[in-house]
Amino acid sequence: MPDAIDAKKVRSIAVDSLALDPENPRLPADRKGAGDPSIIEWLYENADVGELMLSIGGQGYFPGEPLLVTTDGAPAGKFIVVEGNCRLAATKLLNNTGLMTKPPKAVREAADTATFKPIELPCIQFAARKDILKYLGYRHVTGVHPWDALQKARYLRQLRDLYPMPGEQWEQYKQLAREIGSRADYVAKLLTGLHLVDLVAEKRFFGIKGLDEERLNFSLLTTALSYSSICSFLGLENATDETAKNLDEERLKNLISWLFEEHKEGRTRLGESRNLKTLAAVVSHEEALQKFTDGLPLEEAENWTSLPEENFRDALSTAIGAMQRARDVVHRVQKTNDADIEMLKEMNQMVVALHSIVKDKRGSDQELGVI
Repeated sequence: MPDAIDAKKVRSIAVDSLALDPENPRLPADRKGAGDPSIIEWLYENADVGELMLSIGGQGYFPGEPLLVTTDGAPAGKFIVVEGNCRLAATKLLNNTGLMTKPPKAVREAADTATFKPIELPCIQFAARKDILKYLGYRHVTGVHPWDALQKARYLRQLRDLYPMPGEQWEQYKQLAREIGSRADYVAKLLTGLHLVDLVAEKRFFGIKGLDEERLNFSLLTTALSYSSICSFLGLENATDETAKNLDEERLKNLISWLFEEHKEGRTRLGESRNLKTLAAVVSHEEALQKFTDGLPLEEAENWTSLPEENFRDALSTAIGAMQRARDVVHRVQKTNDADIEMLKEMNQMVVALHSIVKDKRGSDQELGVI
């Protein structure tokens, strides 16, 4: 755990002099470098700014939670708030709802009914952003306000960029892992996934309708990278190949489409996340991959991942199991109908046809019993 925040260093700074952090790991790529109004709108829609407005407006600002600020990279006369952006956004809205283009009714009511509208907030100033980052890691990675996986990845990249780390890349991953109490391979996978997300964003999400950074499930993508065959399919050496120098962008487009593009009834080609194992098997077999790429459902494309003999015998075993279940419950059936007879006839015809094909392949005269 980093050193505790020193309360003696707290000072009050005017809200108007405090700027939201355009490099906040929470923010999606399209909000990076944005001004306060754009950041406020995103935070309101995606964080608990509305609740904070009610809390601060009704009870005042709790002085025990100072904002962590720096003038490093800030406009003249301003402080960038590196920690406490949601609290700052809530306070700014209490004082000026016009910071949102179209403030919702809840925002206007919270401001109109507020007892407290702080014009100054308690802050602790740091010389540089990097001096705050380790505290952020404790608070948001292992602490009580955890970031999601994509936010963790952005934080780790910032930390590496601001703190020169000696040694080979894997040694750097180890150092970053120690900062968040995790493993080097997990850190590497997060950073590899972040690199892919950045590329996808640059390609405008390959034109996939409704897909943006907020709808792209980063954890699903990094889980997919846990499968070596999916990494190979993309042209990655493994899940820790952050540079992705041999990445096949067309295949990345395919993968993103399979994972996130919604079709009928809001389903993707992948379906559920547990189907990643099946997808990994499919992309590792050329014929299965071609069938899936051509539109065959994933569960059917899986049939092409094994030798034909294995698929055939698995199907026979499944059929026998189904027939055994029917045999075990038939004595409880009170009344049968014509449809039952027709299905039995169809199964009988299939068995006879299969037997004939197998007999020809074996060059055998062995016949079935009475059918």
